Amino acid sequence: MNLFTLNEQLELIFNSDECLDENGVLTDEGFRLIESLEIEKDSLFLGLAEQIIGEKTEAQAVKARASELMARAGNHLQRAEQIHQYIQKHLEEGRALRNDKVELKWTNSRSVVIEDEDLIPEEYTRVKVEPDKNLIKKRLGEGKQIQGAHIRKAKLLKVK
Repeated sequence: MNLFTLNEQLELIFNSDECLDENGVLTDEGFRLIESLEIEKDSLFLGLAEQIIGEKTEAQAVKARASELMARAGNHLQRAEQIHQYIQKHLEEGRALRNDKVELKWTNSRSVVIEDEDLIPEEYTRVKVEPDKNLIKKRLGEGKQIQGAHIRKAKLLKVK
């Protein structure tokens, strides 16, 4: 089997509903099909590495498109908020309007306004505490023992 045929077969596996779960993640059946390909292991690994590059490239393209769409969504939300503020400013308080698609009505609301955070008593504040992983890693690397933490060593495969 040549590399072109391998890449075609891998592409079929990676795009097959039977080989992917509902999140698009490769299933055991997908891995079984990959392992059943009759090809030398080195060529298989290189073909799979090419697939990794392709998947990462596709992910970058999707992220870029998602960023564009998020910006568009932000514009629509900003426009909606501006229109909402316009109506709120110009519709007389207490007046209600409705048609078959939308309803406008005034409601009462209460919210807390913090005028100066520094003046709020401590009993009315909260603080989020979380481990500083960078500092912990540095201290563990210096040989310090820290209860509840350790360095995990692993070999990582780099694909370029």
